Formats: sequence, C-alpha cells, structure tokens
Amino acid sequence: LVLLLLFTPGRAHFRISYPPARTTQTGLKSGPCGNTPWFDAAHPVTTLAPGPLTLELEETINHRGAPFRVALSPENDTMGSSYILLDHLPHADIGGYDSANPKPLAIQVVIPDMDCPQCSLQVLNPMTDKLSDPFCCTYPDSPSAELTALGYVRCFSVYHSCANVVITGTQPPDTFHSQYSGPCGPYAKGEAGDYALNAAGRFELVDANYMPAIVNECQTFDRAGACTASSTSTASAASSPLFTSTLSPLALGLLVLMSYL
Repeated sequence: LVLLLLFTPGRAHFRISYPPARTTQTGLKSGPCGNTPWFDAAHPVTTLAPGPLTLELEETINHRGAPFRVALSPENDTMGSSYILLDHLPHADIGGYDSANPKPLAIQVVIPDMDCPQCSLQVLNPMTDKLSDPFCCTYPDSPSAELTALGYVRCFSVYHSCANVVITGTQPPDTFHSQYSGPCGPYAKGEAGDYALNAAGRFELVDANYMPAIVNECQTFDRAGACTASSTSTASAASSPLFTSTLSPLALGLLVLMSYL
C-alpha cells in the first residue's frame, strides 16, 4: 500500500490559460516547466507588447493559502528567479471548483520593455498548505546557506505552468536582471487574500497591495523585495538537496508522501 501511494501520480492543480500554456496538463511538479521542452514547434507562442497584461489561470484543486509566483525566463527555462514579475500573490480560497469546472483567476502583471524573441512566462504554486512545522519554505533554486541556518525546508511540492511568449520591447533582457522589488522570501502556510469576480467573470485580488500578515513570521521575508532568497538565486534545483533542515526519516517519508497528494 505504501509503495502504491508513493508512486501514485499527482492530481491536477492549475495551468495558465492565457497566454496559452505549452500544455493543458495541470499537475506539473518538475521545475521549472514540468519537463515541457523549450519552444517546441508543437506549442503555442503568444506575442506580447510591454505594459499591463491580464494573466489568466485555471485552478482545479483548492490548495488553501498556497501563493503564486510569476516570472519570465529569457533564452531558456532556468532564469525565472532572476526575472520575477510578481511574487507572493495570495491564494483565492474559494471552493466549489474542480477539474471539470476549473476556478478562473486573473492576475495583473506588467510586462517590461524587454526585447525577447523567445521568453518563457512561468507561474509556480508552492503547496504551503502541506506545511506544519516549520510553516515556511523556500523555492528549490533559492540559496541554501542562510536558510539552512534558519531551519527552513525547501518547498517539497511545487506546481508549474509555462507559456512561450515573444516580447516586443526595446531593451535587452539583462537590463531587467534581478530588478524585482516586491515582496520576496520564504513562502508561508496561509497566504490567502480577498478575491472578487471581475467583469470578465474571473476572480481577481481585491487589493493589489494586500499581503497576509502570516508571512511576517518567516525570517528573511521582506515586503520591499530586499530578500537574498529572491534577488540572488543562482543554485539550480537539480544540483541542490531537496531539504535544508535536519528531518527524521519518518518525517522525511511523510513529506515525500504528501508531495504526491
């Protein structure tokens, strides 16, 4: 029974619906884009002009308090943590939706004046609702030394969705490297906000500046975007250990098991 549980594939969770994602699958755990190939000829490509963009998502499982991050990655899929557009977007804890009737979400972002003929638009969703103690975790490509000392674990379950986009701006991508200045740092259990239906029939955050108070309890979290974890990420998830805290074998096994739920 244990082996069957460990190898049961993850259920559906969310996907980008506009710009259209590379795949309609909603349970992609592998970062940064669920093992979907970079600019495959079979995948849709959307041309975006710099400026405001309404990003549309569909969520099929309601992971209460699990926030989102939105980022760009020029030239390949590995640069998302250096080109963050929006982080710690509070979750819309609105039930009654599933894979047959996905929850429609709208996220307002600003596309920079970037000349990027091949960019990946990435959205990720760490499953902080699975956390207990500690109730803060970091995305797997965050630097580990400082966070290890604070006893953090890496977010052991993160879902991803990516869309291929062309950005018709004027400045080279490097101009915007590590320029994000919004909330950053560890993700907390219980990051939820107030949402209301917009004119298009999608749930949108009521207060764009709202941030759940719970994240203040995560050391190194910063509302002004000065966190080391988001601004200087260089380590790759593939070369880094999954956890940065010392866990018992039983606790580790339980975390691995929960990552498949």
